[in-house]
Amino acid sequence: RLLRALLRPAEARAEQERAIAKEPGYVPARYERALLLLREYALRVRELREEWLRAEGRRLVAEDGRSRGEARMRARPTDAELAAGDARAGSLRVAIGEDLEWVARGAADGGATGVSPALLDCAQGMRLFYVGVSRENAADARALLERALASDPSLEEAYEARAALERALGDAQAAIEAYGRGLEADRGYLPHWLGRAAARSDLALARLGRGADPSEALAAAEADCRAALDLDRGCLDAWRARGAVRLQRALFLEARGEDAREGYTGADADFDEALRLDPRSAAAWLSRGTVRLDRAHFGWMRGEDAGPGFRAAAEDYARAQELAPGSAEGWIGCGTAHLDEALFDQGRGRDAAELLVRAEREISAALEIE
Repeated sequence: RLLRALLRPAEARAEQERAIAKEPGYVPARYERALLLLREYALRVRELREEWLRAEGRRLVAEDGRSRGEARMRARPTDAELAAGDARAGSLRVAIGEDLEWVARGAADGGATGVSPALLDCAQGMRLFYVGVSRENAADARALLERALASDPSLEEAYEARAALERALGDAQAAIEAYGRGLEADRGYLPHWLGRAAARSDLALARLGRGADPSEALAAAEADCRAALDLDRGCLDAWRARGAVRLQRALFLEARGEDAREGYTGADADFDEALRLDPRSAAAWLSRGTVRLDRAHFGWMRGEDAGPGFRAAAEDYARAQELAPGSAEGWIGCGTAHLDEALFDQGRGRDAAELLVRAEREISAALEIE
């Protein structure tokens, strides 16, 4: 449970597997493993959605050549339909079902096994959410999670799922309030701090979209990230989250015509630390590349030499591509950085032909993947 709270799910699951190997009928370990498997299932479904979109894109490209551009995107399958034909998702569903059967039997024993009806309600509510939340089943999931919390207000995973459900449905304010309830019960639970930061970032984007000032929401999001880092300086997700919020704030200040240097510098430093903790995180390399690309644009607009910034961004994107060769994002970043550097050089009267050829090659590589 400690490892799960520290956002180290693989290690947490390994400990539960050890417990179940020692005693297959130990219901608390079955409950904990079910929670971890539910998250793993949700991640697998997200991968399947992305794979379907890539395959559909390739089909459209192929059919456009035959149908003179009249090919149309097919209706997207439901999450259940995508998972039905996937062996990994199927095995996860079976394992989740088996663990929840143990939890149900344990709850029926009146707590003698260390599992209360509140834990069963929580697990069933999370199952509805993680296996594919929709507006149709959201009410049932919400009711189960609230019933669990009414019985046991210490269930941090129920607060977390309750808030994540609202965020998935697009209600950032409701998610913020749910995470706040969780923090009232346990101010040392990292997922609550980082979840609320993400919800506040969502709220900032929504306010920006309405033409309102997102500064207050961004400042609150950064404060939540700082609280998470105060709890665990080695939390990779916290450094990445604060870097993303600082970049968001820098872009807002730049759009308003204000000096955004502090935001860019802070975001760059946060991703530096994330990469120190995990040099093989493709996502962190991508994020730092984006910070450096945007910072180079900021300097360009102010008459600075943006070339070194574009080159640094391209190097980060290239490293991300090496680590995640099946993704198109690194190639897109490299191509964008080299194209922008070419435009910058052209503006200064320099020959940019080589950079343009390189950018075209990289963007073409991205299109081959996706």
